[in-house]
Parts: sequence; structure tokens; C-alpha cells
Amino acid sequence: MINKECEIVKDLIPNYMENEVSSSTKDFIEEHIKKCNDCKNLIEELKKDKIKEKNNEKIEETLKIDYLKKYNEKIKLLKTTAILITLVILFIWIYIFAKNLYIKNHYEYTHNIISTVYERTKDLKEKNFSVVTTYSDGSKIEFYYKDGKYKECYIDDDGISGYINYGVEKEDGISYVLQFQKNGDKILGIGSPMRISSSGGELMETSPLRKVFFLNDFYKMGKRESLSLEIRENKYNEKECIVVRYKINNSEYEEMWIDKEEMLVMKDINNELDNIWQCNYTWQVGNVTDEDVSIKNQKIDQVETQQDEMYDEVLDLLQN
Repeated sequence: MINKECEIVKDLIPNYMENEVSSSTKDFIEEHIKKCNDCKNLIEELKKDKIKEKNNEKIEETLKIDYLKKYNEKIKLLKTTAILITLVILFIWIYIFAKNLYIKNHYEYTHNIISTVYERTKDLKEKNFSVVTTYSDGSKIEFYYKDGKYKECYIDDDGISGYINYGVEKEDGISYVLQFQKNGDKILGIGSPMRISSSGGELMETSPLRKVFFLNDFYKMGKRESLSLEIRENKYNEKECIVVRYKINNSEYEEMWIDKEEMLVMKDINNELDNIWQCNYTWQVGNVTDEDVSIKNQKIDQVETQQDEMYDEVLDLLQN
């Protein structure tokens, strides 16, 4: 009888374990296992297996969750890394673009200023002008230009000694110059005549135009070199000025102060080895007469000089 019940109970155990039997069947099984150790042990073993299976499922579920967490964290890290790399590349691109744009704008701005001063100064030659250059040591140069002829008077810091250069520019770009050494109003001697070949003639060497020529040559070196030039605005003698500073190194520099309205150089400063040298320029346009640049006022006959063919040629050019 028990064996037959055991077979029935064993068939019902799976449903019993899942609580899928009626209450009467459940009572029947529980009454049976009270007197049948085999069925009771079987049920206990199945319960243990079920508990173990549930534990395994939990472990597997936990492993799955951990895996998904790690996977998501890895994806998140990859996304974050990709975003950071993209941002770095974007920042570098923006920086390079902005820097190149700054260099381009700085170059165009500074070059436009220098070119304007250059052209403005050259245009003066089409009229007539004078410029007085006063140096920080007290010496000065008075420069007069009219119709291709010019006179340059250098007066030393003693206010007496110096020289006078008379020059004439020809269409081929050649300047012919004759120099008179003087002390006060007295002519001490006449130097050897000079033939000078340059795009600006002697004018380039004796006026602020030389600095403008230098800066224009500097620009030919390329845009990045223009970063050595700093531009700012300031006032000098109650006039608004554009100040162009050329940095030689961390402590040495040259500055050109430009009248913002006239676009002519008002002064330049040279700071070399903590020694500051300053030149001030006073321009006048349309005030030069033929007499101001004429060599005929000089008493050449009273001065002994070694005359040669070139001397006669230059003197003839200056007197005509």
C-alpha cells in the first residue's frame, strides 16, 4: 500500500514543489511523508536543489547585472573619452584658427599703418617740405626738400660745429651729394662729392623715412615676424598718436610715434642696453623755397678743395 502511495506521491511531488496541487492533495502528500522517510527525504533533497538553483540564478543574475554595469561603464568611459578627444581637437583647431586669424589681422593692421606712413612721407616729395630732427643729446638736423633738390644741415650738440649736405635726386634713382664742413657760419672744408644709389635717394637716409623703409623691408620677411611689432595709442604734444614698437628682445626695443591725423612720424625712441635715445620730428609742408635748397648761397670760392671731374659734375647739377 505504501509503495503504491509512494508512486502516486512521487508523481505529484513536482506539482507539490511548485504549489500547484489542491489542498486535499497537499494534505495527502504531507500525511504520507510523515510515515514515509524515502518520500520525505526526496522532497527535502528537491527543496535543497531548488534552493541551490535559485541561488545559482541569483548569482547568474548578479553576474549579468555586474557585467552590464561594467559594460555600461566602459561604454560611458569610451563616450566620455571620445567627447574629450573631440573637444581637445576642436579646441586645438579653434586655437590655431584664432591664432592664424590674429596673425593675419595683426599683420594687415600694422602693415597698413606702416604703408600709409611710407606713402604719406613719399608724397611729400611731390610737394616740398622741411623736417627738423632734434636728438636727445641736443644735436639736430634741418632737412629741406624741393623739386628733387635738398639741403641737410647737421648741427652738433655744441650748437656750432656740423656740416651741410647739398643733394640732388635724378630720375634714375641716383643722388649726387656735396658736403660742407662748417663751424658756425664759417665753411671749413668741402668733402669729396658722393654718388648714392638707392630707391629713396639720400632722403631715405636723412629723414624718418629711413625707419619706414626699414619696417617695410621687415614685413617682407613674413606675417609671423610682424608679431614683433606692438601697436598702441598714446598722446604726444597733445596729439593723438599711433605707437609702433619693434621688440628687439625682452629689454631692447625701437618705437615710432605717428601723428594719427597727419600719418607722419613725430618721434622715435631707441632703447638699447638701457640707453634711451630719442628723436623728435617737426614737419612743415609747402614752406620750402628755391633759396632754401640752393648751393649758390655758399661761398665755395673761399674754400680750398681738391676738384676733379666728378666735383665739377656734381657742382653743376646742384647749381642748375
